[in-house]
Amino acid sequence: GRVPAWAAIAMTGFIFGLFHASVFGLRAGETIPLHDHPELDVITKVLRGRIRVQTYEWIDATSLIARGCGEVVIGDADDALVLRKSPGTLHTVTAIEATAFLDLFAPYYDDVVRPCRYYAIAGSGSGDNADNELEDIQLRVISWEEARSCAGGRKFSDITELRREDRGR
Repeated sequence: GRVPAWAAIAMTGFIFGLFHASVFGLRAGETIPLHDHPELDVITKVLRGRIRVQTYEWIDATSLIARGCGEVVIGDADDALVLRKSPGTLHTVTAIEATAFLDLFAPYYDDVVRPCRYYAIAGSGSGDNADNELEDIQLRVISWEEARSCAGGRKFSDITELRREDRGR
């Protein structure tokens, strides 16, 4: 199949079934849409370029209510960004310039047991956040097709996907 550039995994390594590493490449302005890595810790290290990472945490995962936690801009001279499995690893990644970054996922990423899901903001959440300046948001799960075609209002260029079954060859 054909997928956006950010979805192509340039290199994937599986280490003792405990974690795996993936390298992603984005063109300036490309965005990986809002997504999660359920029950995973994620360490992101920019190898070249700069990215903006907008993070969210679950307020009520069952009702799909999250809260924005702010954003951080990191580049190749910066330390790695660590997203912890609790309270959640919801985030978007936008390339400020052409960028390559390494993601380490632990434990091992499992598309069956812990699938990555994509989300769109559906509106304001119902949570009470009077003491918090960040607004709760209501999310809705979106399909892979919707995520790849409308993230940030930008269409992605298509490239050939490196499928899981091809990675070990």
